[in-house]
Amino acid sequence: FSEAERVFRALLDEVTDALGVGREAAGKARLRVAECLDGRGEYDEALKMLETVVEDYQRTALAAEAQYTAGYILEVHRRDYDGARTAYAKVREHAASSQFATRADARSANLRRLRALRATSTETDPAETALAAAELLLLDLEKPEEALAQYDVVRRRYPHNEAARKAAFAIAWTH
Repeated sequence: FSEAERVFRALLDEVTDALGVGREAAGKARLRVAECLDGRGEYDEALKMLETVVEDYQRTALAAEAQYTAGYILEVHRRDYDGARTAYAKVREHAASSQFATRADARSANLRRLRALRATSTETDPAETALAAAELLLLDLEKPEEALAQYDVVRRRYPHNEAARKAAFAIAWTH
């Protein structure tokens, strides 16, 4: 990612120096730099770069993509689900009909469902609720490691419940 980041930063400098010509290209270059930073695990720097895109390209598809990507970093790498939901909610402010708004809505809905499942686990059958949370993590949120850990909790905590057998099967299926 280092070489790609260097190339995108050079492109960003060239485009920016062109006195406003290629403004959209400069925004796209910043998005690609943020992706490189994300790929290297430099999440704070990636989030800062994305924030500059949101600020400089408000109410555009570029801002929507940057806002969505910020939410994704918060959700997937930081596991800051509240922060991710907040970021996803702002995507529509920039480009309500963009593919990123649709994706943000879906990811936000999944995070709300996960939060609701975790909140109701004591009110209903806790084993089934924990199993449903694991399935949501695996199938909708695409977090297999977290799902496997959740399935293992179900298997160990509720060994005589039908959910434990389903969790054991899911662990085997996922591996």
